[in-house]
Amino acid sequence: MFRLIRLLCPVLLPAPVLPAAEPPPVQISVQCEWIRLPHASANALIRQHLKSTDSTALHDAVSTKLKDKSATRLDVQSVLTSAGQRAKVEGSTGKCHTSGGNPPQISQTLSVDGDWPYDMGIPACSGSFTSHDLGRVVEVELALTKGGLPIQLKLAVSWSEFLTDIPYGRGVSSHSQPAFYHASVLADLRCASGVWQLAGLFTPPPDKKADAVSAPLPEDRVMLFTRATAPGAKPAPDNGTVLQPVLAEWIEADTELIADLLEATPDFTSAAGLRASLETPLAAGTAVLIETGYAPASARELAKTCSVRDFPYPTEIDPVQAPQTLTVTNRTPSGALLPGGGVQPPLMTPSFFNAYNFRELGTVLEVRCTPQDDGEFTELELKADLSALAGGD
Repeated sequence: MFRLIRLLCPVLLPAPVLPAAEPPPVQISVQCEWIRLPHASANALIRQHLKSTDSTALHDAVSTKLKDKSATRLDVQSVLTSAGQRAKVEGSTGKCHTSGGNPPQISQTLSVDGDWPYDMGIPACSGSFTSHDLGRVVEVELALTKGGLPIQLKLAVSWSEFLTDIPYGRGVSSHSQPAFYHASVLADLRCASGVWQLAGLFTPPPDKKADAVSAPLPEDRVMLFTRATAPGAKPAPDNGTVLQPVLAEWIEADTELIADLLEATPDFTSAAGLRASLETPLAAGTAVLIETGYAPASARELAKTCSVRDFPYPTEIDPVQAPQTLTVTNRTPSGALLPGGGVQPPLMTPSFFNAYNFRELGTVLEVRCTPQDDGEFTELELKADLSALAGGD
């Protein structure tokens, strides 16, 4: 008799060749500083020290003013992330406010015997709410150019504050809407590791927030500096286009003065001569630098900065309401003076603002720079807005 025996013979095949482990991604830290200083000082320092590839000298000059207390550091923020990743740092609170309301109501059938010196009807009430984030937010997306450095930094920064509530309507139709301050910058920066860049220039919110909409512009401005640092990374030659900062100035002067300057410098394809001729009127006070805008533009990339007050205004109105059936006995006519003082209100609810929109009051600067003739010239697409509240009805 034969027995069948089964054998298991393992055979070791040649081990597969595993791919080499990729090096860990480069860790990059991004730091932002918010520094407040007088407008004239900020403008002069930018014109004197700003360079397209390096704001170190400008940052050093501002740091000197921090030491002698003529400038104030408002905030500093920092975030660590890897190349090719997004990161966000924020310190904010939520402001809840009314976004819609229900109009006042009045009875369809109303009987009044004698004087009733009060507004008629149920007052308006809030019907819906929304939330507005207040604070400073920095969002970055980083990439390393071929060869390691410089660092390509996509930067989105915002700063929001609540200013005041603006009342609308009267009596039972009284309702308020919030006014906010908002500043932001959106830019693509090309940074050498550890080198400061001026990323934004903002007009801060009004000092007197109770009169936040019609208050004059503050005398100070806020500079936003940023730098990206990749520890241990070795700089590589940069053959790409560098940062092209754009500075915009709004200068107010008498019509005759402007006419004389234009007459003296008819060719303002280069405005250097015209701008230089304004230095004397600015020093004498016959011309006033009312606003400065700054945008850090890279080649062919849109850069945008804004410093605005979001002003609410009504867009829709509910008409007045009156009772369908009204019986009045021994009542002083509406609008007449009452014995105890005051005016007899009408037997109806006043009109009600039931929808609102916001208008930006301040400066908005959008730029796009395109190098021409191997960088000898730059084609500049520019949109500069300056708006203010002229009055209200």
